[in-house]
Amino acid sequence: MQSCSHCGPGVRVMNNNKLLFLLGAIIMGCSTPGKEHDPVVFAINVGGPAYTSVTGLAFDADQGVDGGVAHTLDKVLGSQDDDLYQTYREGAVRISRDVPPGFYDVTLHFAEPADTESGQRLFDIVINDQTVLSSLDVRRARDGQSKSALSVTFPSVGSNDGQLELELRPVAGEPILAAVEVRRPYPRDADWQLVWQDEFDYQGQPDPQKWNI
Repeated sequence: MQSCSHCGPGVRVMNNNKLLFLLGAIIMGCSTPGKEHDPVVFAINVGGPAYTSVTGLAFDADQGVDGGVAHTLDKVLGSQDDDLYQTYREGAVRISRDVPPGFYDVTLHFAEPADTESGQRLFDIVINDQTVLSSLDVRRARDGQSKSALSVTFPSVGSNDGQLELELRPVAGEPILAAVEVRRPYPRDADWQLVWQDEFDYQGQPDPQKWNI
């Protein structure tokens, strides 16, 4: 069995406006070995300088970002790239970039800077005039923890007019954004097969037939 090196565990994605936590997804044949694929369209360290992640992804310094005020944090937990989350913008942030028509995976990075209760900072995420997530509460999404890294990916975002526009619209308090990265999805072979997936998108008590409690 050969698993794809691009589909690691702990991926957090959006589906039908819900956060899904996918652990250990193994996809067979999701990309063809030997085919060159440069997935990164752009990446920005919002509110901060140029930065290279532990995986080698180069984030541009804060440029082409409208709205919000730049801030820094003394520390952020939950990521090997803590420096990326220690700089951010607070406010109605807007980013617009020219991109070729197509579909893109958009990943946003956050860390709640304030030690306030959940619900005091809520904002909508809008991409190309479509609300992809309503009333995001970063602290609640990080189990009530502040200064903790959160990454959310919106897969297969379409762009038909050569523009990719991201907006954070306040609902309560001011939006925050630490970084953004936009990638082309990896091409998949026609014969790919999902071998195993564990999905936490479940209502009620855990099924005792599936989990040790």
